Amino acid sequence: MATMCFEKANDAYREKWARAAGLVSTADSVMPKNLELGQASLQKAAEIYESIGMHEKAASCYIKLNDYKRAGMWTP
Repeated sequence: MATMCFEKANDAYREKWARAAGLVSTADSVMPKNLELGQASLQKAAEIYESIGMHEKAASCYIKLNDYKRAGMWTP
Protein backbone atom coordinates (compact mmCIF):
# COMPACT_ATOMS: atom_id res chain seq x y z
CA MET A 1 0.00 0.00 0.00
CA ALA A 2 2.79 2.42 0.89
CA THR A 3 4.51 1.71 -2.41
CA MET A 4 1.40 2.70 -4.31
CA CYS A 5 0.99 5.90 -2.30
CA PHE A 6 4.58 6.98 -2.90
CA GLU A 7 4.25 6.12 -6.58
CA LYS A 8 1.19 8.37 -6.89
CA ALA A 9 3.06 11.11 -5.04
CA ASN A 10 5.98 10.78 -7.51
CA ASP A 11 8.37 10.05 -4.65
CA ALA A 12 10.67 7.53 -6.34
CA TYR A 13 13.06 7.20 -3.38
CA ARG A 14 10.38 6.27 -0.85
CA GLU A 15 8.58 4.12 -3.40
CA LYS A 16 11.71 2.00 -3.86
CA TRP A 17 12.30 1.94 -0.10
CA ALA A 18 8.76 0.70 0.53
CA ARG A 19 9.04 -1.87 -2.27
CA ALA A 20 12.30 -3.25 -0.84
CA ALA A 21 10.86 -3.38 2.68
CA GLY A 22 7.86 -5.28 1.33
CA LEU A 23 10.14 -7.77 -0.39
CA VAL A 24 12.08 -8.36 2.83
CA SER A 25 8.84 -8.90 4.69
CA THR A 26 7.68 -11.36 2.04
CA ALA A 27 11.01 -13.18 2.18
CA ASP A 28 10.86 -13.49 5.95
CA SER A 29 7.38 -14.98 5.84
CA VAL A 30 7.86 -17.40 2.92
CA MET A 31 11.44 -18.53 3.53
CA PRO A 32 10.48 -21.56 5.67
CA LYS A 33 8.02 -22.77 3.03
CA ASN A 34 9.57 -21.66 -0.26
CA LEU A 35 13.31 -21.06 -0.08
CA GLU A 36 13.66 -20.05 -3.74
CA LEU A 37 10.96 -17.39 -3.56
CA GLY A 38 12.39 -16.06 -0.31
CA GLN A 39 15.89 -15.84 -1.73
CA ALA A 40 14.66 -14.15 -4.90
CA SER A 41 12.78 -11.58 -2.82
CA LEU A 42 15.85 -10.85 -0.69
CA GLN A 43 18.05 -10.54 -3.78
CA LYS A 44 15.68 -8.04 -5.39
CA ALA A 45 15.36 -6.10 -2.12
CA ALA A 46 19.14 -5.89 -1.81
CA GLU A 47 19.43 -4.56 -5.35
CA ILE A 48 16.78 -1.92 -4.69
CA TYR A 49 18.44 -0.88 -1.42
CA GLU A 50 21.76 -0.55 -3.24
CA SER A 51 20.17 1.60 -5.94
CA ILE A 52 18.90 4.11 -3.37
CA GLY A 53 22.07 4.15 -1.28
CA MET A 54 20.77 2.16 1.69
CA HIS A 55 23.88 0.02 1.85
CA GLU A 56 23.46 -1.29 5.39
CA LYS A 57 19.99 -2.61 4.53
CA ALA A 58 21.43 -4.19 1.37
CA ALA A 59 24.15 -5.82 3.48
CA SER A 60 21.50 -7.17 5.84
CA CYS A 61 19.75 -8.84 2.90
CA TYR A 62 23.02 -10.32 1.66
CA ILE A 63 23.75 -11.70 5.13
CA LYS A 64 20.37 -13.44 5.13
CA LEU A 65 21.34 -14.88 1.73
CA ASN A 66 24.68 -16.08 3.18
CA ASP A 67 26.47 -13.92 0.61
CA TYR A 68 29.02 -12.51 3.03
CA LYS A 69 31.36 -11.27 0.33
CA ARG A 70 28.71 -8.91 -1.07
CA ALA A 71 27.54 -8.01 2.43
CA GLY A 72 31.12 -7.00 3.28
CA MET A 73 31.13 -4.49 0.45
CA TRP A 74 28.48 -2.45 2.26
CA THR A 75 29.36 -2.79 5.93
CA PRO A 76 31.47 -0.10 7.61
